[in-house]
Amino acid sequence: MALNPAELIGHWGYPAIVGFAVAGTAGLPVPEESVLVAAGYLAWRGALRLPLVIAVGVVSAVAGDNLGYWVGRRYGRGVVERYGRHVFITAERLDAAVRFVTHHGAPAIFAARFLPGLRSWAGPLAGTAGPGPGRHCRAARMAVHARAGRARLTPRARVAARK
Repeated sequence: MALNPAELIGHWGYPAIVGFAVAGTAGLPVPEESVLVAAGYLAWRGALRLPLVIAVGVVSAVAGDNLGYWVGRRYGRGVVERYGRHVFITAERLDAAVRFVTHHGAPAIFAARFLPGLRSWAGPLAGTAGPGPGRHCRAARMAVHARAGRARLTPRARVAARK
């Protein structure tokens, strides 16, 4: 049975956006972006309200990223080494990511939020090796707002928001 994001959001609405956005940014490999695209489409069609979709997406993404950070901070390398192989994270890749985040800090976290595949693991990796909670939260929040800002500035988004 295939997962259809539009049907899922049509049935569950905003809670589906919360669930997928939190899970996807906390480190689980779920189709968070597909759900957000489907939510944008449903807002364009008038089934959802675009400002609420954006607000729910932003808050959920920040919450999920911080949840992933705290999982990485609390359980560290152990959880990534144990379950990372299921999403193609080897010990060598983990070491390289830790070195990169340790060297670059908050800018690395910000940049990771824009890279498909790495976006899900940005929080747990930062918690494992990265900066303190304050710097991580600021970097993650800035990246989420920057991504949401792109959605708010598109012409179709402005038209949908007026409906």
